[in-house]
Amino acid sequence: MGFQCTKQKSEIHLFDFKFLRWQNSIVELPLNPYTERPIILLPKRFLDELPTISAEEFWDYAWFNKNETLRNDMNFELKNQASKSDKVRIARENPEWVREFVRIKKVRLMNRTIL
Repeated sequence: MGFQCTKQKSEIHLFDFKFLRWQNSIVELPLNPYTERPIILLPKRFLDELPTISAEEFWDYAWFNKNETLRNDMNFELKNQASKSDKVRIARENPEWVREFVRIKKVRLMNRTIL
């Protein structure tokens, strides 16, 4: 003994894979007994939960799997957005960097005068 339901001809949009476009079609669909509106029945496998991604999950993935690219991109942004006061602060916090920079500048200057 099967389930009995009322059916009705209804207009729906179906995708035509041959012509790759949506087309209106008249099909017979069962009616929802409470709303009297047509319903489309789908196999359960199409109703499984869709995968979702959160910003935090994606960031964790990128951080652990794409860290070199992220580091390069962020370094580029940081270099272009650093203010003069940020640069001065970093120099004051890292005097050994300043000494190394001055040595390199002196070597470059000496090499230029020799040539």
